[in-house]
Amino acid sequence: MAMQKQDLPVLAAKVRTASPDTDRFLEGLVAMDLISAQHRLRNLQAEGGTSGTGHFEIALHLYSEEPPVFPLDAFSAYAQGLGFRVRQEHRFLTQKLLFVPVRGPWEKLPDLAQFTFIRQIQKVPRLRPFLPHPGEVQKDLQLPRGEPFSREPRVAIFDGGLPGAHPIDHFITRYVPLNPDAGSLPGGEGHGLGVSSAFLFGPLPASGGIERPYAPVEVFRLVDGDQNDKDDLNLYRALGYIREVLTGGSYEFVNISVGPQVSTEDTEVHAWTVVLDELAWKENLFITVAGGNNGASPKPRIEVPADGNQFCRALSASLCGGLTGYRGRGGIGAHDPSPAYPLCPARG
Repeated sequence: MAMQKQDLPVLAAKVRTASPDTDRFLEGLVAMDLISAQHRLRNLQAEGGTSGTGHFEIALHLYSEEPPVFPLDAFSAYAQGLGFRVRQEHRFLTQKLLFVPVRGPWEKLPDLAQFTFIRQIQKVPRLRPFLPHPGEVQKDLQLPRGEPFSREPRVAIFDGGLPGAHPIDHFITRYVPLNPDAGSLPGGEGHGLGVSSAFLFGPLPASGGIERPYAPVEVFRLVDGDQNDKDDLNLYRALGYIREVLTGGSYEFVNISVGPQVSTEDTEVHAWTVVLDELAWKENLFITVAGGNNGASPKPRIEVPADGNQFCRALSASLCGGLTGYRGRGGIGAHDPSPAYPLCPARG
């Protein structure tokens, strides 16, 4: 929690006063202590060392809840004084936290972490790359020709796009490149086709007919050829696209098979997880997300945003191995798409 020093006596008085509200508060209270600056520094391993400059994600606590106020201006002034550029155009405001990326010197991070209302500082990760598809096209499958069972549920799929010609066009009601000025990312269209076919048809037989899907889907190309641009902030642009599309209550089911390439501990937070969690709750969305982690992560854990509370996620070999072919460390790993993604193009 975060509060002003003058409010500490009020908190102490509430703790000492017996009341139902106090009892509920104390039930979950294990310990109280000040958060040290060192404790705020998370996931700061850097390729090639920690010299020079980098992009870092800052999570800020509320300054006041009624009305909700975040100390962004004060933080920006403090950060700029240390040589950091605050990228406010990429900030994300949630109910309890504000996330904003900054760019600045590694050596000044301990000084930056002295700002009282910082919850966490971590290195900005990149979006996960698409793994190459390991299998061949299954040519002896018979796609359904009839209509979906229903046209009413609206489904949004965010991925790497679709190729110009593909066999499931009948079940795609809309295709939107969210950044139309960019080209497709190599491997992205095949990945998007595989994700879309898996969502539509589920696990498929080796041959024979396929059941009609429950509903058609709308596909949004979220990851494009500009993914690896020079400022490393495409994951915030991508998250902004998702929030823009889903805000307003138009969709009921959502699939997101991309995300930041970072595993998290239970005590860590990330903009993707918190923003999408809150979006799922506010918009009443059923969201499925990829578990991530292709086994190369030093942490045998799922990757953001699969650590959210409001999502359905496919991630465990012990639960899904016979069906979707997961592999990885500790039972959590990357999705081998060959069993469930039969419509991906073969590798040349």
